Amino acid sequence: MDGPIDQPQNWRTLVYAFGIWLIHFGAAYSGELIFPNQSAARWVAAGATLIALAALFWLWKRGEDHSTLGLLAIGIATTGVIYDALPPLLVW
Repeated sequence: MDGPIDQPQNWRTLVYAFGIWLIHFGAAYSGELIFPNQSAARWVAAGATLIALAALFWLWKRGEDHSTLGLLAIGIATTGVIYDALPPLLVW
């Protein structure tokens, strides 16, 4: 890691990335629970995915120097968002 472990931007990036993934999972799962086997659930999942990917992109591009841990968290969260979106979007 670059620098001390208690740097605020390291933990802030980590918490924001995994928080975005958590909110995306909750939105996609809630959409399927509220609208089971309906196209509305797919629209909720698609919208949540686009918003989450845009938020992760903003987090990556916002100009701060990210540590290796922060970039890894953004990468894992992006992969998780895409993986969470596959079942509602592919299962008809």
